Order: sequence, then C-alpha cells, then structure tokens
Amino acid sequence: DAGMDDYVSKPVRPAHLLSTLSKYFPAEEAEAGSDESRGADAATDVVDTRSDSSSTADATMDSNGQPSAPAVASIDWRLARKATYDDDELLCEVIDAYLDEAPRLATTLTTALGGNDAGEACRMLHTLKGSLKTFGSRHVDFAQGLEEAAKNGDLAAVTGKMQDFQQVLLETESELTAFLRAQRGDGTSATIPATAAE
Repeated sequence: DAGMDDYVSKPVRPAHLLSTLSKYFPAEEAEAGSDESRGADAATDVVDTRSDSSSTADATMDSNGQPSAPAVASIDWRLARKATYDDDELLCEVIDAYLDEAPRLATTLTTALGGNDAGEACRMLHTLKGSLKTFGSRHVDFAQGLEEAAKNGDLAAVTGKMQDFQQVLLETESELTAFLRAQRGDGTSATIPATAAE
C-alpha cells in the first residue's frame, strides 16, 4: 500500500534509525528468512559446513538451559536489503549507524551488569537484538534469550554468556565491514575496532 508508516528526521541519530527499522522486521521474519538464504545468498553469507536445516532456535539453549550462541554466524543479506528497500546506499548508512552505536551499547551493557542493573541491561540487550534483527542475523534468538534472562533478573546467566555475545557482536561487525569494503572499495570504517575487522 502507498503511504508512509514512519519517518526518521535529520540529522539521523543511529539509535533512532536502528530502532525504527527493527519495528518493521520482527524476529519471526528474520528466523524464517535465514534458512531460505543459506543457498541463495551463499556468496555473501558466511557458511559453516557444520550447519544443517534445523532452526536457529534448536541451537540457542545449552545443556544447562541457558541461552547460547548458534554455531553459524551469518547475516541474511536478503532481509538486510529488504529492510532498506534494496537500496545499498541506505543499507551502508544503516550499517554505519550500527557500527557507531553498537560499541556504546555494549559498553553500557557491561557497566549495567557490573552494577547489577537489570533494567539497563535489558534495555541495551533489547536495542542490540533489534539491530541484529534488522540485518537478519542468525543470532537473534541468542540475544532474545539474554534479554529474557535480564528481564527476569537473572544477570548471572547474562554475565556467563557475555563472552559469547561479545564474539557475536565482533563477528557481526566483521561481516558488516566486509560489505562496506565491497561497496566502497576501500574497506575503511572509523567506528570498528581493528580487532574486529577481517
């Protein structure tokens, strides 16, 4: 249908842009699309031969019933492009916004966990989860599990998985930076740590 559902005013604020986009691409859609893209988008996705056709949800709980990161780290570029109306220039802007905002969110999350602030931790996890949804990340369920744990006040569970979650964020940054490198031809990104680049 024609018309405008929402808008982001200029100057664009990274957190607002990511939050607005994530409202229109729920986790269920990201989950469904991720399996479909394994074949069609193999050239742009990171493929792990250990993966199978099982859903992401099957791999997001460990033996203790705690959230865990799935073995496959991959962005669903079909969903990422859908989120930006197949406009790669806009997608690059969204990626830049994420790379600018994610380190601050991760730092705030770590501080909240150290201060036993479940509310702040939950807010940071919710925002990071929304960003992962925008890119069709296979790690959405993992982030959702951490958010639920924080919402229930189980910060010990979140803290126990922070190393895994930080790795998820680094892998996500690496894939996004590789996309920017391909689009811009120089691979430069002032907002991503050198340790996260490929």
